Amino acid sequence: MQLIVDSGSTKMHLCLLAPDGSTREFELPGVNALTAAAADLRESFSSLGLPRLRAVYFYGAGVTSVEVAARIRCCLPDADTVEVESDLLAAARSLLGHSRGVACILGTGSNTGLYDGRAIVGNIPPLGYILGDEASGANIAIRFLRGLYRGEFEPSLRDLFERETGLTYSGVLEGVYRRPRANAFLASLVPFIRRHSTSFPLLQASLDSIFGDFFRTLVGRYGETDVALTGGVAAAFEPEIRRACPAGLSIVRIEGRPMRGLVKFHSKL
Repeated sequence: MQLIVDSGSTKMHLCLLAPDGSTREFELPGVNALTAAAADLRESFSSLGLPRLRAVYFYGAGVTSVEVAARIRCCLPDADTVEVESDLLAAARSLLGHSRGVACILGTGSNTGLYDGRAIVGNIPPLGYILGDEASGANIAIRFLRGLYRGEFEPSLRDLFERETGLTYSGVLEGVYRRPRANAFLASLVPFIRRHSTSFPLLQASLDSIFGDFFRTLVGRYGETDVALTGGVAAAFEPEIRRACPAGLSIVRIEGRPMRGLVKFHSKL
């Protein structure tokens, strides 16, 4: 029995993969490996009542060094094989298998990397939602709110936003500057943006610009043709992403979650 874990900052997706190929999936609150409390992570896994495992493959946001990976490894269930890797490698293995290309994550945060079919061999630092994370949920919301309250969109959009979300200008500032996990608060506004983007041309133009910048300033710099994307934002804005993809690049796959591809990848090991 193998356990595959895909942990983002918001949700953790887990899959038990049996020798006969059958699977059982479940979900836990997400953790970021950089900030996760070891005791909490240990308790989450121990509460699952897992069977004896042959292998554990943990892919997580925030796995940025061997030190972080070692700390997470100590919290995982016992198994003959235990691997801790980045969520970016999860995206690459899931979407590209053993083929070369650029793997992209567009969720609450964002990240990109050049994959050679075995490992991530190039990475432009994402820098987090304040300095970077271009085309992430948090980044899209930041640019949306800036335009909304500076009068860059259709006037009726602000009224609609405040009516549907129950937020006011002061509520937005509180969510961003006074509450914990501002990135998650910002990303929570993406469903509203997605729902109404086609009804407001200036908002749609802003989204087109965001994804165009993403390809130009990040993806295009790797010098590779094939591009694959995963994450909630990637799935939600697939039409805009495909429209923004410039000549010379080819989107080979977009998936909301990487788990299906990870199961396929590890089934072949």
